[in-house]
Amino acid sequence: MQPISIFPPDTIGMASKFIDDLLDRPALGSEMPDDALKELERDGLTKAFPEYAAQVALYQAYLDVTNPALFTALNADTCERMHFLVPFDAERAQAASDRAVTIIAASRAGQLLPRFTDDADDWRCRMCSHWERCWKESRD
Repeated sequence: MQPISIFPPDTIGMASKFIDDLLDRPALGSEMPDDALKELERDGLTKAFPEYAAQVALYQAYLDVTNPALFTALNADTCERMHFLVPFDAERAQAASDRAVTIIAASRAGQLLPRFTDDADDWRCRMCSHWERCWKESRD
């Protein structure tokens, strides 16, 4: 396997883990509640769950699989499955890769990137494992 040169060597294991998982699971997918599945069906992956669309695009790009990916969504309430093809989006893959590189570089330099909110009590911040580090200076 060729190393992914854009990422530092200590992050390559993440791609290897995905490849190992992919061999056991022939499709990418997610389990979601009924309302999220309906949103996915109505709006499509890119609009309903842009983070999943970026993840799929990255996998396609770095695994050099530019044909459409099979995405499977499992209804957590009824166990029904929905399958659809996700076309390769090179621009989305590049944007996600660039964002990852920026985050890794900032992290290694000990920098905090701008927050998406000024509210330390935002539910997304409260669920984040970096809450203490991110909000420490503003709390002191």
